[in-house]
Amino acid sequence: MNYRFYYSGPLIFESRLTDEEIRKLIDLCKKDKKQVWNQELAGLIKQEYRIEDQVALKKILDPHLVSFKQAYQNWYDKSFKDISISEGWVNFMKANESNPIHVHNRCDFSSVIYLNFPKNLKKERDNIVTSGSKPGDINFLINAQTTPFFINMRTFNPQVGDFLMFPAKLPHIVNSFKSKGERISVAINFKIST
Repeated sequence: MNYRFYYSGPLIFESRLTDEEIRKLIDLCKKDKKQVWNQELAGLIKQEYRIEDQVALKKILDPHLVSFKQAYQNWYDKSFKDISISEGWVNFMKANESNPIHVHNRCDFSSVIYLNFPKNLKKERDNIVTSGSKPGDINFLINAQTTPFFINMRTFNPQVGDFLMFPAKLPHIVNSFKSKGERISVAINFKIST
């Protein structure tokens, strides 16, 4: 018997940076007191810094943005002419810090790239028994209320090099953890022109 089913909801795009792209991106992520960015962000994170060189940032991401454009075309059945970075910053998240539920403003799509995790985070995660998300996870809330037969949340256990893009108004939250060390992620907001 033939059948069809239809995707709906937000596009959550996933790609993976190469080791070389990760190295180049790490070079852009500086703890520069002149670029402190906390006042612009929702995170309960002490060290958040704007990435100054947006041109170099875009150059690193260009191959992934070509793939994103194809995914956008497939998902929404329409295309856009160009995509540009409106802002990018780095989060140096430590034990007991978190990113509460939030959305991104003044942009169309947002993204996150993972550069480092605390050494013992995997062990911490393995010791947690839950049917929900775990320490260090990012959770996308597709519908704030539980709706029968809907997938209401998508959780990712990110790895170094993972690159996620999603609509800027998609609510998301990052869980805290207890392990010593830094969970380093880069967040980038994009605007598209149609």
